[in-house]
Amino acid sequence: MTRIALAVAITAAAAFAPPLRLARQTPPASSAQQAGPAQTPKGFVLGRVLDAVTNRPIPDALVTLGATTGGRGVSHPAESVLTTSNGYFFFREVGAGAYPLTVQAPGYLPGGYGQRRPRGVAAPLALAEGERPADLTLRLWREATVSGMVRDEQGDPVSGIGVTLIDRVQIEPATRTSSVLPVRLARTDADGAYQFVGLLPGEYLVSIASRVNQFPASIGDADAAALDRIRNSGVSSLSSGLRSLGPTVRLGDQLIQTTGEGNWGGSNALAGVLPMTMGGDGAVSGYPTLFFPSALSPAQATPIRLSAGDDRRGVDFLLKPVTLRRVAGRLEGPAGPLSGFAVHLLPVYAADSNLERTHETGVTITGPDGAFAFVAVPPGDYVIKAWRLQQSLVIGTDPLPAESTLWATQRLTVAGQSLTNVVVSAKTGSTIRGRIVLDGTATPLQPQRFQTILSVAFEPPWPLAFGARLSVRVGASLDFATQGLPPGTYVPLLPNQFNASATGWYFESAMRGGRDLLVEPLLLEPATDATDVVITFADRRTTLTGSVVDAAGRPEAAAAVVLFPAAVGPWIDHGLPAIASTSIPASQGIFTVDIRPGDYFIAAIDEARLEDWRKEPTVRALATQATRVTIARGENSRPGLRLIPIRVP
Repeated sequence: MTRIALAVAITAAAAFAPPLRLARQTPPASSAQQAGPAQTPKGFVLGRVLDAVTNRPIPDALVTLGATTGGRGVSHPAESVLTTSNGYFFFREVGAGAYPLTVQAPGYLPGGYGQRRPRGVAAPLALAEGERPADLTLRLWREATVSGMVRDEQGDPVSGIGVTLIDRVQIEPATRTSSVLPVRLARTDADGAYQFVGLLPGEYLVSIASRVNQFPASIGDADAAALDRIRNSGVSSLSSGLRSLGPTVRLGDQLIQTTGEGNWGGSNALAGVLPMTMGGDGAVSGYPTLFFPSALSPAQATPIRLSAGDDRRGVDFLLKPVTLRRVAGRLEGPAGPLSGFAVHLLPVYAADSNLERTHETGVTITGPDGAFAFVAVPPGDYVIKAWRLQQSLVIGTDPLPAESTLWATQRLTVAGQSLTNVVVSAKTGSTIRGRIVLDGTATPLQPQRFQTILSVAFEPPWPLAFGARLSVRVGASLDFATQGLPPGTYVPLLPNQFNASATGWYFESAMRGGRDLLVEPLLLEPATDATDVVITFADRRTTLTGSVVDAAGRPEAAAAVVLFPAAVGPWIDHGLPAIASTSIPASQGIFTVDIRPGDYFIAAIDEARLEDWRKEPTVRALATQATRVTIARGENSRPGLRLIPIRVP
């Protein structure tokens, strides 16, 4: 540290009152330390917290220097301080190590050292022994808010209903199934007002979701076995017949729930606040799911675009009833009609995404002859789903349930007329079978250690069906089998690092017939098992380390590193499965990523592009400019790998 910097540090430290310091427990010095030669002077950290937009200091922000392990294995416990009126913070007696350095303040989004944008990633603060940085700056962005009013067709406020906020930031799905994050829920107050706070900049949809849970009146006669079948087909809340339904209203032979949030929460049964009505001709009127301002689907909605600190008001809803149609039919299985099964009605936009749990249109139960009916369905495009998934322990030595899983899905469109003869056929689930290979000399693991991780790896995109984990069994010879699964595309999503500190094993590959299943996923056909899947773990961790520099060769920290398969064509053709890796360089421009052995393209890009880089045109453009690398098992450094950030469309 230069004399000038040290003088600045001392002057700045003396210029403000010491920040409030929370208790810190310092390990006692060993006798060797007490009697030995003089130790290297401890370092300190001096910095300031500023508003990222106005550059003004933020007082009373909580700054936390996280726990770490120093170069000599000495643990430094976490400690926190509050910033002064001028935004300064100061940590004394800081040893060598890589420290998480985070900050929180009322009205601001949480932040951290190295973060350069609201959705950005923080980096650890790396300190050498005795180092004394005196000019650190942590920047915070103000949180955004969204608020509005909900009124009925008469202009009166509607209180006590749920409003959902959907973040449309692209996540990394296993397949082409979902481009939305889980929703947030707010509830209208007595004046019909709602508000969302603590929002990141981005694009959002606001909706009022209406779910109609309905059950045949005969459900009151269901015995324990019948209730078990219903629970195993997706209505776990129906635990004790009619008593568990709560308040209901009757429409013909159907009982409509008027309270609660449905099976999973996040959706409001509007029938309890704004009751449905039935006219003399039998037509039912009610309130459909709406997306701001008055759309029936996300594609027609007006997105809410927020910048840091935006206070978006006036996101109002006017609820108007529409004519609801009846959808009736029959659920059949391989041996005939299926009695006592839940039948789920989902908008097409919600199917196979997180919105299954929050924007389900309705659920009902089949009768003795497999017949089902939805008495109140708004116009739109739908998917009917039905299943039977026997519950079993995720980790266990007992066999998988002998009773086969059943899966059914059927598309339909509701327009001007009711649908009265919908036939839905359930098929036997498909099993994925294979073996686990441990390639190395580390201590072998017990088979059960793999069951939890495989249950996540092969879970299909049916969120409504998988409130509990999928059950997988691994035998003594490390052969495995899953429960029966619905048709679809499966990417075995296993972490690159499999509890390495505890097990010594790292995920390396998932193959079938010489095909990499993370590039070309497994396609399950109806009632057809997939066999010969080989999942390999190795006993050496594989990482890639390099640096990002500018055109003059100087370290470049304001960039992100992306890594994706060199087999770009097949990867794109199969929906860009979640095999890609990203990394934020540290302050010295150094990056490290965990990766599987194989051939890859690697490139440095503007960090702001991380949210949308996984799009086909961008990936193809990157592939023409990126550096191709071959990663060997156990590799842990590539000192000659230097990346210059490239521009992508």
